[in-house]
Amino acid sequence: TQAPQLHLNNDNQPDGDVLLGYLNDPTDPAEQMSFSNPNLFNSILVRVRRDASLNGPVELLFARILGVNNSSLSAQAVATFKDGVKGYQVTPTTGNAEMLPFALKLAAWQALLAGTGSTGDGYAWDADAGQVIEGADGILELNLYPGGGDDQLPPGNFGTVDIGPPNNSTADIARQILSGVSADDLAYFGGVLELGPDGTLILEGDTGLSGAVKEQLEAITGAARAIPLFSVVSGPGDNAQFTVVGFAGIRILHVKLTGPMKRKALVIQPSFVVDDAAITGPGSGLSYFVYQPVRIVR
Repeated sequence: TQAPQLHLNNDNQPDGDVLLGYLNDPTDPAEQMSFSNPNLFNSILVRVRRDASLNGPVELLFARILGVNNSSLSAQAVATFKDGVKGYQVTPTTGNAEMLPFALKLAAWQALLAGTGSTGDGYAWDADAGQVIEGADGILELNLYPGGGDDQLPPGNFGTVDIGPPNNSTADIARQILSGVSADDLAYFGGVLELGPDGTLILEGDTGLSGAVKEQLEAITGAARAIPLFSVVSGPGDNAQFTVVGFAGIRILHVKLTGPMKRKALVIQPSFVVDDAAITGPGSGLSYFVYQPVRIVR
């Protein structure tokens, strides 16, 4: 059995077999796909035809009695990916949320994307080899340590946040680094960690970034993860409160948590993250490179 042929429809004509467009609400079957702004495209329609022009009509059996030997048929489906991530919810079908308990200041992240706040381009992710290598890859990097990109953090706090109860231990942080954020962690927030109606979320701070988690960070070097983005932080040490305004997809490239402070580093670069546990919705315009998986919606 051969797979049916499709016209690729490079001009993206509405009657084509492969059609790219935008759906504001993929759950609304009555919404028409929009083609006005390619920068917003989030959906693909695939139409399979069996007719005289492509793949040939379907040969019939019993209808031949009535003199009908074949028939033209078509079927179509629409798949959509959703960004605009506003938080996370862990269920038995999603697995743990692929999020790290380290926060980065929004201004530092935006400067990195703009090319004005980078620490360079000294590492690259080799997907074929499955490892980080030294050398440029055209994606700028940022040292997350110390300070989460914020020189004004309270003394002793280096951007570590409690995703769960405020008394999270180093063991909890190590577990979240290796295995992600669990449903038990999110139970502290009522089961869902998400930005509120004002687009913010408060996370408690944690003092230090202990060398005790060096091994765990090295174990996930190269893996894509999400981190919270914060606008401001207030309060001292363990009483620090981070105002989270979004989430960013990153990849850890280099870890050094021993030696003098000036030589410690947790080097990251932007990376796409696809996570079943991510939830989307309005008020999440400050999230970057984090997506729900592609799903058939029609």
